[in-house]
Amino acid sequence: MQFISDEKNRMIQIAQDLLVVNQLAPYPHFEEWEPAIYGALRTYSELSRPARISRIGVRYINRVVIPRAPVRLKDFFTVYPNLPQSLGDVHGPFMVRVEVPKLDHKVLITFGTAPAPSPSEVVQAFALDFYDIIQFESAIDDNIVKIQVEQAHENIVVAFEDSITDQLRSLFEPED
Repeated sequence: MQFISDEKNRMIQIAQDLLVVNQLAPYPHFEEWEPAIYGALRTYSELSRPARISRIGVRYINRVVIPRAPVRLKDFFTVYPNLPQSLGDVHGPFMVRVEVPKLDHKVLITFGTAPAPSPSEVVQAFALDFYDIIQFESAIDDNIVKIQVEQAHENIVVAFEDSITDQLRSLFEPED
């Protein structure tokens, strides 16, 4: 596998029958880096001449740090572990994963604990991962790829917005 990096904090992974375009921090809006996906696909197609595409995936891995601990998950997230009352509501590290069908797409939502940025800080950190997968067989067609990538991005935006509460959203927004 080859890794290529550019000046815009993108990492492109290339292997036989594989092309991955990663946007690393700082994260611009999707519309700003979306053209890099299609540019990488054109270059990959010219060099490797693949006969078809069988899968497209769009993934966002969000690290969420809440500046206090402990937190009640339901105050910040709508997706979280729900334990029987007999076990209480205190638990340790966790991971929850669910697959949500969206037309011909599948959105995988994975939510779990993550290491705190620093052991001395009183914070809680979580990973909120959204991965939209489209399985299909198609000749490489720029219009089809663009439609599928944009739909995958929209599915993830909706899943993200519906997975967090206004209380968490307020942590992302600067105070006036």
